[in-house]
Amino acid sequence: MKAQVYLRLTFFFCLSTLIYSCKKEGVGGESSISGNIRSSFEGIGSSTVYLKYGEDTYTALSISEYDDIKGVAAGESFVFSNLNRGDYYVFAVAYDTICGCELIGGTGVSNLGRRDHEQITINVRQ
Repeated sequence: MKAQVYLRLTFFFCLSTLIYSCKKEGVGGESSISGNIRSSFEGIGSSTVYLKYGEDTYTALSISEYDDIKGVAAGESFVFSNLNRGDYYVFAVAYDTICGCELIGGTGVSNLGRRDHEQITINVRQ
């Protein structure tokens, strides 16, 4: 009888540990993604950078479907911090002040580790 009780307790302990240790992509971890925006155009003004959790390839999402957003001043870099391990897609929209056009680009980050810091460059174009 005692052996069955210990076996059940051990099973539930292992199951609960497994469930709580599997965090999904998103905030709450110790990883980060940072970077800058680059273009062959010279008049890039401010930009907006979007982050999608659980994706590492481009999918035609509307802006409202992204999970996080950062405004980036001209010449500055961006940082998304406190991320859990997983896959992320970073998408940028910049405005070129010389041609008056919108520039877009993005890149995926696959298998971001538990305490990784990923440095990326997003190339934007028309």
